[in-house]
Amino acid sequence: MANRRVAPPDKQPKEFSFTAENAAWAQKQIAKYPAGRQQSAIIPLLWRAQEQNGGWLPEAAIRFVSGMLGMAHVWPSPDPIVQDMKTYAIAVEQPYIHRLTRLGVEAQRRGRGIAFAYEVSHLIFGGTRDWHLGDHLAQAAQRAGLELAAMDAAIADPASHIAAIEENQQALTAAGHWGVPTFALEGEPFFGEDRIDTLRWRLGQMGLVKTAKE
Repeated sequence: MANRRVAPPDKQPKEFSFTAENAAWAQKQIAKYPAGRQQSAIIPLLWRAQEQNGGWLPEAAIRFVSGMLGMAHVWPSPDPIVQDMKTYAIAVEQPYIHRLTRLGVEAQRRGRGIAFAYEVSHLIFGGTRDWHLGDHLAQAAQRAGLELAAMDAAIADPASHIAAIEENQQALTAAGHWGVPTFALEGEPFFGEDRIDTLRWRLGQMGLVKTAKE
């Protein structure tokens, strides 16, 4: 689990905006996505903001890009990863992220992995405080077509779930990448939602045919 470092306030610019050239580029990126999916442009826009800012991404740039895409810009409460933001030390005990990743494996086994990831990520990073309390997670699971109590029971003995997570981590490392979502096809990594269309194109080149379900 990598440390996340945030530049101190005195190093953070108070404002950020794209140059005219980058703003036009950003609009073209957003236009690539269908109605209701424009927020999928978040990765390329943040990369461009980081590039414009000399190689690092300030809070002001994150707020700016979030505003462009109509996304909430709030720190999750609580953060899924328990970390001392002053020393950047990550706690040994990780009650949130360990449960969430194991639930993610279980959701995938039940055929609802993507739906579960969508609902839970929007819950945690969409501004819901104390997302781990009450029935917030249960409702997110229900929207994904799952029952949280049954999933929690399934991960009570987490050995197979931990093994699956470790296997996924090893595969990600072997692909030469670190983030999600990452797909690898014949050794070529495809990182980020904006690369899924390119992956589909590559699969088409290999003779993949869409099924009627798609």
